[in-house]
Amino acid sequence: MKYTRGKRIWSMVLAICLVLSMIPSFVSHVEVEAEAVSGVDSLTCAGFISNTTRRNYIDTMMKYYINNYSSLQNTLNNGLSVVFMFEGGSDNYDNYKYVDACGTTRLQAVCIVVQLNSSGNASIVFYSENCSSIPDDANWSTPGYESSGSTTILDGIYSFQTVNHNGNYAGFNTDCYTGWYVPYSGSTGYASYCDGINIHTRGVSYCGGSSYGWCNSAGCQVIGYGTSSSNEYNQFMKTVAGISFNAYDGTQRTYSSGLYVHKGYYVVDRQLGLLSSDGTEYGSGSLASLYSKGDLDGITEFSTNARANASFGYTSDCDFYPSSCQFKTTDSTPMNSEPCSAGNNDSETIKTLSSGTTLTSVGMYKNTFGNFWYQVETSSGETGYVYAGDTSYVKEITSDITITDYDTPNGHVYGTTFPVSGTIKSVGNRIDSAAVWIHSGFGTSGTKVTGDSVSVNGKSYSLLNSTIDYNTSFGDIPEGNHTYAISVTYTNYYAEGATTLKSNSGTKQLVTEYFVVIPSSADQSTCSHS
Repeated sequence: MKYTRGKRIWSMVLAICLVLSMIPSFVSHVEVEAEAVSGVDSLTCAGFISNTTRRNYIDTMMKYYINNYSSLQNTLNNGLSVVFMFEGGSDNYDNYKYVDACGTTRLQAVCIVVQLNSSGNASIVFYSENCSSIPDDANWSTPGYESSGSTTILDGIYSFQTVNHNGNYAGFNTDCYTGWYVPYSGSTGYASYCDGINIHTRGVSYCGGSSYGWCNSAGCQVIGYGTSSSNEYNQFMKTVAGISFNAYDGTQRTYSSGLYVHKGYYVVDRQLGLLSSDGTEYGSGSLASLYSKGDLDGITEFSTNARANASFGYTSDCDFYPSSCQFKTTDSTPMNSEPCSAGNNDSETIKTLSSGTTLTSVGMYKNTFGNFWYQVETSSGETGYVYAGDTSYVKEITSDITITDYDTPNGHVYGTTFPVSGTIKSVGNRIDSAAVWIHSGFGTSGTKVTGDSVSVNGKSYSLLNSTIDYNTSFGDIPEGNHTYAISVTYTNYYAEGATTLKSNSGTKQLVTEYFVVIPSSADQSTCSHS
């Protein structure tokens, strides 16, 4: 009897172990010790995120997650990927993109892939700002499941694996059963309706209408858009899954490495999405537009705890000013890791600058002692701070204000429409306003025929589907010569000595393009004006 009972007990232990081994790999706060990863402290999104608040948060949290979770350390050391999805981290967050076919389409998350480089150091190998970790509309019901809203993933860390998406392209599947979130009539609710939630893409730029449901984000994790072999999603798939073909090609949906193969860990953090563009928590334009505060508290519990445990350094206690200027040192002075002297808080000397060294600021802080420090970036992307009391102002820098991906009319046909497009960005300057005007004649001195200007008060602005785009009516432009002009007003700050704040402001012309409006009956090929 003792032997039999012993066998029963042992069988129960084995059964419990078997059940535990089948629990999906949603990472808890308890982690075992693992080998540290080198190069983590050098991770930065400085090269592609212009907003200082978001950039500081993302840089801090990437380091926190990797340094505090052995699953992420082991994944990197094993040659796999850590994929971060920071909702609200993209510069797109300043400018919602609207499409008449389906209302708001959200592309305000930034996706970042970290792998070890050839030197064995953690490195960012892919990023995309055209991403989403939450539904475009929280009221959409997940197809095939009984719920009153879109099922999506909670903030957390998840193992992900290769899978064929329910569509003509490959995707990933996150392992999470208890991490689903479904709102029930505006109240917090959790459910396990799915055996996995996908990481995939959109088929088109924004929305193809109700007949293309997979174009929308109904709670899945979305990276990039489009079907071409060179789009962001294909680059993401090739980076993370190691494939060499078009991931959207319906004739080849499987991976070269096979299906259901573990490829790394996926980290979801929506803390930046809780803030409006002016930094107000649960403010207008934040995720509060989709969920109630109670829902958001439930969705973001994991990242809220992580944020509370992470150290954001001394800068969180300082006042920030947008600054883009050239200055030079007037004495031998250190470049420190914080805007204060070495030995205060965690500030350390990165290097010592000789007198007469010329530098360019990307920001400026007034520290808790009342002194100004210029924020600069080293050639390796590391952030440092230089005491303004040991510097002399030289001139403002506005070359960091740029516009990309814009189209201009050429031989425009009378009575037709034309989209106002382009993304305006700045690294150090604050963009106060943006304007697009169509002037009669060649030059900006002619009468404004159509256009608009808007307040920006930030570091970026997307023109396509913006208020400016809507209020610029190309169809009303008369025949003849015209000028297409895009400009911004800006402000930057600098210091005289250690305690005196000074500022510059002005207007910068970004685009001046001449075009001709031709009669609707004319042969467009006859107009070769450039």
